[in-house]
Amino acid sequence: MEPVPALVHLDSPFINFRDFDFGEGSHGYRWIDAKRFQLSPEALDDRDILAALDRASSVSGHV
Repeated sequence: MEPVPALVHLDSPFINFRDFDFGEGSHGYRWIDAKRFQLSPEALDDRDILAALDRASSVSGHV
């Protein structure tokens, strides 16, 4: 039997501010690249959740 993951990856929204007016002299090369997770009801404690976040960051290079 495989262990239940502490986090379930929902999606990875990408928000681009390319068309946002940041004001004179400012550029729009700004973005947010996020990951959204749902906590598993079987997550035992904070250490399980932190370990799962660490694994997620080692796979993609960021959290």
